[in-house]
Amino acid sequence: MKKFLAILLIVVFTMTCLTACSYSSENETSSSSTISESPTEQPISNSFEAKELVGQYCNGSWDGSFISNNEHCASIIDGELWIDCKIVESIPDMGPYEDCFWSEVVCSNELGTWIYDKQLCTIELWKNVVRYQKIVTGFEKKFVTKIYFLDNCIVARNSSNISIYALDGYNITNIRDVIDCYQTDGEVLYSNFEHKNFSIDGLGTVEEVESNYVRFPRKNVQLKEDMSNLVTFPFNQYWEGNWKLAEFYPVTNTSFYFIDYYGDIYVNNKLTGNINVSSIITEDGSNLLTKDDYALYLDGKELITYKKGEATHVDIPDGNAKFVWDDNRYGTVILVYGSKADDNTLVIVKGDKLKVISENVSDVNVAYDTIYYMEGDKVYSLEWQEADAMPILFVEGAFAVSQRTDELEGAIVPSDKNNMEEYGESNLYSPYGIDK
Repeated sequence: MKKFLAILLIVVFTMTCLTACSYSSENETSSSSTISESPTEQPISNSFEAKELVGQYCNGSWDGSFISNNEHCASIIDGELWIDCKIVESIPDMGPYEDCFWSEVVCSNELGTWIYDKQLCTIELWKNVVRYQKIVTGFEKKFVTKIYFLDNCIVARNSSNISIYALDGYNITNIRDVIDCYQTDGEVLYSNFEHKNFSIDGLGTVEEVESNYVRFPRKNVQLKEDMSNLVTFPFNQYWEGNWKLAEFYPVTNTSFYFIDYYGDIYVNNKLTGNINVSSIITEDGSNLLTKDDYALYLDGKELITYKKGEATHVDIPDGNAKFVWDDNRYGTVILVYGSKADDNTLVIVKGDKLKVISENVSDVNVAYDTIYYMEGDKVYSLEWQEADAMPILFVEGAFAVSQRTDELEGAIVPSDKNNMEEYGESNLYSPYGIDK
């Protein structure tokens, strides 16, 4: 009888263990299924090291959505890995062991991440460690290429040249004598040496448009009032002396803050504001300039200077505008857009004083102490930091103002006026060149 009871106890114990193991296995399967299906779950590992996070993204255990613990946060935004409100030098679709130092993200979509390798001059499509496309541009001048991604084509602009590629790598067409290139919704606009303007649509088709801009007006952004605590909290923390620049602050396990060296505030890996501005900033624009000691904003009628949230106003000509240059010792150079290609107004604001340089500007650039601006086909130079300086005719017969500085400053000109052959240029007239 005792033997029978002992056997019965063993059987009951074994069945209990089998049932418990089965239940545990079902729970593990259910939990694993939940992790893979839910975009907000943490990766398998709680590590916030870049290489591990990229590896988990590539093996499918993390979809790149925002994750955090009580010390760190991470997410993948537009093809780039963010950790603790900063972009790290990792492009997740390229995998954890690929050197991304020379690469920049062009576009991230359902196909994967398109990158441009500035060292090799190649456009590549990567997804989960696999490279699906490699387009060799063949540009001679490295590191000066800008890539624009459209629906079904890629536009690559290098100096005065454009190449248009289909997504399969086919070279649709090549264009020369380009002055400016600017992407708007669904198309890329460009201007040439003759000041004719063209559009490139999503299929790579080129058509001439009616305008004749030398350079197209850049987008202006609007600041939004902070109706919540989103900007006010980090703003107060910084100016009360509790926070410092370039420091990461995990306040709670769902609220993470970082203020960079320019005073820009990032909350949960997203640009949100600036320590001098009491408004929300969600994107950059040509009419917004932020720094750690002050910020500048053009609202269409005034130049507004923000310091610690306090605003001072200076009237300027009405219209959308862009900052050309700013130096807190000598003033701010602003171009106010007109209604035509050659009626932009160039002004200098110093303190509360406004000085109008020209109302007939079609192109402009500042190379430190010298402003170059164009009226018609004439480019003038102005040593703007000198109070009594007057414009001087720099060159006639120009196509545009060079957007470079140092030795490459000056004007874009016909090849017979080029004086920078020693620098490998073919259409540049510079004060540092050798006149023929």
